[in-house]
Amino acid sequence: MSSPFRENNLIGRLMMVEPDEYVKLKYTIWFDYTRNAMGLIREGDFVAVPNFTINRDHEVYSILKITNLMPTHFALGSSSADLRGYPGFLVESAKNIVASWRDQVNAPLEDTTKIVCEAMPIGLQFEDSSDCSSTKVGIEKSIGMIGEEVRLISSEMSNKIVNGNLVEGPECIPIGKLVRDEKVSVLLKVDDLLKTHFGVFGFTGVGKSNLISNLISLLLTKRETEASIDKKENIIVLFDLMDEYTGLLFDLLVDEKLDANLIYCGEKSIPGPVIDYLNKNSNEKKNTNIIRIFIRGLLLPKGLKSKSPTFVGPVEKLLNSGRIKIMVPDDFYIEEFLSNIWEEKVMKGCKSNNTKNRMWDLKEKLVKEYANQKLTKDNSELIINFALNEEKTWRKPGDKDFYGPYLNNLKVEIKRATSSEIFLRDDLKITRKKLIEKLQQKKDGLYIITSNDQDQLRYVSKEMGEQLYEERRKKGIIDPNVIFIFDEADEFIPQSPSRESQKESKKIIETLTRRGRKFGIGVGIATQRSSHLDTNIMGQLHTYFISKLPRDYDRKVVGEAFSIGESEFIQTFKFSKGQWLIISHDALGIDSVALPIKTENAEERIIRNLESIKKSDTDKKS
Repeated sequence: MSSPFRENNLIGRLMMVEPDEYVKLKYTIWFDYTRNAMGLIREGDFVAVPNFTINRDHEVYSILKITNLMPTHFALGSSSADLRGYPGFLVESAKNIVASWRDQVNAPLEDTTKIVCEAMPIGLQFEDSSDCSSTKVGIEKSIGMIGEEVRLISSEMSNKIVNGNLVEGPECIPIGKLVRDEKVSVLLKVDDLLKTHFGVFGFTGVGKSNLISNLISLLLTKRETEASIDKKENIIVLFDLMDEYTGLLFDLLVDEKLDANLIYCGEKSIPGPVIDYLNKNSNEKKNTNIIRIFIRGLLLPKGLKSKSPTFVGPVEKLLNSGRIKIMVPDDFYIEEFLSNIWEEKVMKGCKSNNTKNRMWDLKEKLVKEYANQKLTKDNSELIINFALNEEKTWRKPGDKDFYGPYLNNLKVEIKRATSSEIFLRDDLKITRKKLIEKLQQKKDGLYIITSNDQDQLRYVSKEMGEQLYEERRKKGIIDPNVIFIFDEADEFIPQSPSRESQKESKKIIETLTRRGRKFGIGVGIATQRSSHLDTNIMGQLHTYFISKLPRDYDRKVVGEAFSIGESEFIQTFKFSKGQWLIISHDALGIDSVALPIKTENAEERIIRNLESIKKSDTDKKS
């Protein structure tokens, strides 16, 4: 039998309970100071204190989470206000208390030294039992008693609190381990994570890309190893603005069990020699040089740069796999193309009925002139010239340029739809229409979409999101799960868009976060500049991953979106790379409680998987 408590000789005391605007109540706990105790009590620890619930058979404990702690010597004072006396006296007092810190190693010797902890209720309680396995956790019905003893909770009990009845498997993935207790893995419910959206917020260098890489890997590969009657497929579409995820997801791109593609928006987004090789226009003898060029273009983290030779074989495998695609415009018939763009793109902002009538007449003439023809680069100039010549017949001497802005809109849309400059083999091309079809197939998949043109990437996200949403809405499709992940999300959903493409991407992301869950479409966002994001969209996210946010206004935005108090953010300042606060309304075994977790280093996973793939390929050859 295992007790729900640990460190039985380390007992604290509940000294104060006071209101708090974010967590309703804030608890103050004192433990006797020892150097040993300073190593045993940490932020994120769960503790138990008897509450006012009446139960004749068992003591009932409220469960609290420690959010902050500080060793305090009350002879010197406990706040900055106590340091306003004569400096000489204060310095002498500071010297005298050093011995108190040093000498109290295993046992407290003085009443003036305490470990002062701040804690918050998590909304749960349990009845005392000598056996942790039979201890029942339920909804808290009262508050902790001031003056009562406070005890640290064991690993087994912590696991029960954090995960409830969740069990690791296809429906629940282990996102990380508790920072405080590595014996406890924190499980995430896959469907709830994906359908109710998530956000990753942290400053440069905290490991946002690393976390997303691991999360995608868990979503796509964990489910391959487990059998489940209710197994659902996950499809990840990652919009990679900085082109940094190719290296961080390379092991998945070459994983034959997955339908994985690296998609470039236009051939200008990929080095010329590489596209020549993919298009089979280069000499086969230049293979080594092509591989070197491709590896140089990968934005590998420091830990992987030294391992770049490990990528040589996998890069060659990827280059020859047919998994690298160039996104090209859909093959539209001219009538279909004009119908899609005319009202929303060409006539945008037009208020004059006379101008509208003229332009709609132009559309009908274009449809009649180019009936049953596909839109191509060859006939695009003919269409533009036809429109300009028509416009000349409308003008009278001295007329203002009523139609110029709308004809220019038409020209821009035609050129954007026929922008490919070189001939590409059919199997190297992918259209948005074809990609949408792949997102409907019931097979786990990964699609990394990147571009050297940020506007183009935002337009692609808008068009893909719109098309998938409408397709599913009209047909009532709800699976497989499809999640759109936006790195550098402040460029896609800014509070105040400065570019037309940002307005477009923001519009569709807002639609997906509000209504996408009904059709199995989720959104994930990551940024270091949370204060720049649209707050309406942030309010739709149900799961947050939070690390260091040095700027006060970034913390304020995140805190207000999820009702997180400043005391929760304090612990993030001590986080090392790979440590995160995770909090969720739906996806965890415990709702709306921030848990400090440590995630795996993606670099270790990538090297491990690439070496495994290399061994498997070697075994096949032998």
